[in-house]
Amino acid sequence: MASNKQGGGKQQAAAASPGPDQKDEELDPKFEWLDNANNFLLRLYLTGFKKEDFRVQVDGTGKLTVRGQRPAAGSKHNTRFHKVFQLPSNANIDDITGRFEASVLTITVPKRPAPTSSAPAPTSVQEIKQKAPTAKQEPQPQFDEAPNKKKQQQEEEEEAAAKKTKKLQEEEAIAKHKPATTTERKQAEPTTAAPLPGHVVDRESLAEKVKRRAEEECAKAAAAAEAAEEKTATALSRWRERVAGELEHLGDMRWAEGVVETARRNKDVIATAVAAFSLGFFVSHKFFCRR
Repeated sequence: MASNKQGGGKQQAAAASPGPDQKDEELDPKFEWLDNANNFLLRLYLTGFKKEDFRVQVDGTGKLTVRGQRPAAGSKHNTRFHKVFQLPSNANIDDITGRFEASVLTITVPKRPAPTSSAPAPTSVQEIKQKAPTAKQEPQPQFDEAPNKKKQQQEEEEEAAAKKTKKLQEEEAIAKHKPATTTERKQAEPTTAAPLPGHVVDRESLAEKVKRRAEEECAKAAAAAEAAEEKTATALSRWRERVAGELEHLGDMRWAEGVVETARRNKDVIATAVAAFSLGFFVSHKFFCRR
């Protein structure tokens, strides 16, 4: 804190005795100048003055003027003063305040903030151009980034669609070349190469192959059924002939006459039962052999 304190006394015009040519008294008031961290402080000691007896003015160059006058005690003349102060360059003349208490005029002059060297450095070309002390800043061209973004988004969508189509084709090709049953899996050739990615499978030829294979299986099953029926019919006729022969042979035996007579009456039933049993046994044997 810096402080300057100056004093003055009354300066009177030389006059031997009061008369009409006597001048007003000039007062040189005491003042005190203080320099604080954030502001300047000016104190003037105006003993005998009132608030309405003086005024304070500040011009644009930082010149502070304080002037005033009051009636002199016991005289018709006035006591006046006129003080001029030049404020420092860092004084903020727009926010000056003052107060008058106990014959002391206190004027507070704030300081302007000093420029600091610790300001953050510009990080972009735009900030450097804005901070450069140029007389006139030309407007920077603005580029529309919407078309580029739209084009990039369209390319990404096309790429994703192509990947998805390729994956579906591969899955479809694998699904159509994979055997559906155990028999088809055994009949499939192990050396057959897998379809390459993107290979288009002929659906019509594949469907025809499957249909032809199904027809062949049906024909084989029908032929096997016909052969089984023929064998069954042949066996049935043979069993009937054999049973009839046995029954005739038993007719010659006296102790079996009753049995033979009963068998003759029911020979058709017995022959049918035997044929049915033989047919069932034959079909069961074929079925278990195929499994």
